[in-house]
Amino acid sequence: LVEEPTVEAALTILRGVKPRYQAHHGLRITDRALVTAANLAARYLTERKLPDSAIDLIDEAASRLRLQRESKPEELFDLDRRILVAQVELEALRKEEDPASADRRAHLEAELRERQARADDLNRRWARERAAVEAQKEAQLELAEARRRLEKAQRDGDFTAAGELSYSVIPDLERRSARLEKENAAVGERSRLLSDEVTAATVAQVVSRSTGVPVDRILR
Repeated sequence: LVEEPTVEAALTILRGVKPRYQAHHGLRITDRALVTAANLAARYLTERKLPDSAIDLIDEAASRLRLQRESKPEELFDLDRRILVAQVELEALRKEEDPASADRRAHLEAELRERQARADDLNRRWARERAAVEAQKEAQLELAEARRRLEKAQRDGDFTAAGELSYSVIPDLERRSARLEKENAAVGERSRLLSDEVTAATVAQVVSRSTGVPVDRILR
């Protein structure tokens, strides 16, 4: 029988596969998320063994975050709903001719202009963030593929290809990936509509859904 690795050994394995999962999901995975996944998998997901249980936990956390990122942000969804409600009310008021309805109609029209301007701004930000995230994902995938080609070239003894990949292609892709990651990180969490980082909290939320244990208790 193969002995289950320790949490520390599982964490080393997680750090090794981290680039592959970052490239696959187009997300950043913090080291704290890896530490949390290894510890929580050992504590709560005992039906499977380490490191598979921890790897599955990171994969599911990243998958959930990616699905959320591909959906319309909650703030924009709520704003669109309020705009629609106001438009329906405004259409009904246009059939009324009394002074109170006219005042309400004027108020709604001003409110709608303000909300629509806000929605237009959020839609532009959402489009910019999605484009930036996709560019970063593409860079990560290209880097992962270049590293795979390097391994193959080294196995095949193709030293010309290995040299070009090692000293030109891969360093260029690493710089591009680092630059895009830095640009995305510079946006700041408070002004960001889309989250592109798997954190300890993201991992804990997956465990909470699976076990029913509250997130705050899991993270103690």
